[in-house]
Amino acid sequence: MTKCTPRLLSVALLAACYLSACSGEDRDGNGTIKKNKDAAVEEMDSGIVNNTGDSGVPASDTGVNPNPMDAGGNPNDTGVNPNPTDSGVMDTGVMPQPGCTSNADCIAPNNTCLSDATLEPCNGANDCLCAQSCAFENPTSCAGNNRCAFLGTASTVPGKGLCIPANGQAAHGAACTGTFDAQGQLTGSNCEVGNYCWGAFPDKPTGKCAQFCNPQGGPNCTGLTGYTCDNFGDPASQVGLCLIASTANDNGEACAAPNTCTGGSCETGLGGICTEDCVDPLQSCSQDSTCLYFAQDFSIALCMRNCTSGAAGGPGDVFCAGVNMNLICENVASDPTIGVCFPRCTMDAECGAVTCNVATGHCN
Repeated sequence: MTKCTPRLLSVALLAACYLSACSGEDRDGNGTIKKNKDAAVEEMDSGIVNNTGDSGVPASDTGVNPNPMDAGGNPNDTGVNPNPTDSGVMDTGVMPQPGCTSNADCIAPNNTCLSDATLEPCNGANDCLCAQSCAFENPTSCAGNNRCAFLGTASTVPGKGLCIPANGQAAHGAACTGTFDAQGQLTGSNCEVGNYCWGAFPDKPTGKCAQFCNPQGGPNCTGLTGYTCDNFGDPASQVGLCLIASTANDNGEACAAPNTCTGGSCETGLGGICTEDCVDPLQSCSQDSTCLYFAQDFSIALCMRNCTSGAAGGPGDVFCAGVNMNLICENVASDPTIGVCFPRCTMDAECGAVTCNVATGHCN
């Protein structure tokens, strides 16, 4: 196995994400919720009884229960409070309303008055509307056919989530394909609302959809079996993803057979060290390790022990040698301090276009 400069997947993508970038959704195609007239729900509709004079609601519609014959066309419509300016998209039969200036103007479940432009609590702007806020870590907590979309860690909306229509696309654990901007930031994917296309980056745009969760508490990974909320090594993180928990506690240590490693992998191609296979994007590494790719086709990925890189013979090298005497600390990111414990080089052939400093074990 040859050495390479692996690409690190940064949790900063999560911390900075916004609804259109991280939910895989585009609300009305441009990232905003629009208030559209619902021509199928008329002012003449009492919403309680049959009304033959209501051109928008057939006589077969009782107006009390969801009815597939309802001209409103939304199976979530209870018919309790039809509204001529109701969009018919997020309709639970009660809201949304045509406008609001504060939460007091709103009726549950759409109990939060938000600016349509900023999706932040209304500050007196004239574009505010009632919507259902939600706890982003519980995407199925919304009324009707809606799901909770993550608004970003900077959001001041209660729960940092907003109920929007489910898109019916890829569920947690399903394959996904992401799209990226010129800076390499994820701008969209085919994941269902409340999921993130994890393991995808510009050089490898495919990954798997992972459900958002809150490492600080809450009902995390609801509806999923065998997954825990991963904070990516940051105890203070406000957002994480539901991943398969690592079983390893000995990455980097010397080994002779897989059954001697708690992660189930003894990588002889790296001189016989314990690792954990993380080619599945939903397989997390232990908190002391990072998942690195070792093949140009991304078919090999291993959890490698973290270290603080620096000068040859420095604290990073000393730390790695303490884990395994055959390891040194190699820098693997643009940040010169981010490294992993890697086998010492012993010959130039192991270093590609550069040479091996046998004395330090580093490729120069």
